Amino acid sequence: MSFEAAVASVGGNDTVLAMSFIIAAEGDALARYSMLRPKSVYSWEDLQDKIMVNFKGFSSESLIASDLFQCIQQQGESLKTYYQRFLHLRARAPNVPKEVAIEAAIKGLRIGPFVGHLARDKPSSIEDIYNEFPPS
Repeated sequence: MSFEAAVASVGGNDTVLAMSFIIAAEGDALARYSMLRPKSVYSWEDLQDKIMVNFKGFSSESLIASDLFQCIQQQGESLKTYYQRFLHLRARAPNVPKEVAIEAAIKGLRIGPFVGHLARDKPSSIEDIYNEFPPS
């Protein structure tokens, strides 16, 4: 269930979403949130815009599915580095369906046991790929 759906299911509104975001935020989103000046957020939409600007990069053009399939893990590149690079591209491809993005993320990985695991047990979200990373 998405954060917005979870809050809405208990009767929360946009104010509750904005105020409780800190509880659900993780990783880069949490880091970006913690850099915001106090009292600089005026609404849920405003918070979304301020957080998302971090992931949109410098280009205003949207990417397409083929751009995601061109993102491949380089020789010697860690899973974490590849995943972060992929997520930055994914943020610039809002019209690419989730299932296509998941497929592109998996196809971009170097051949190995982790790819075999993901091929057998297809993740249902991009976040699930990260949660499946083998221990370092």
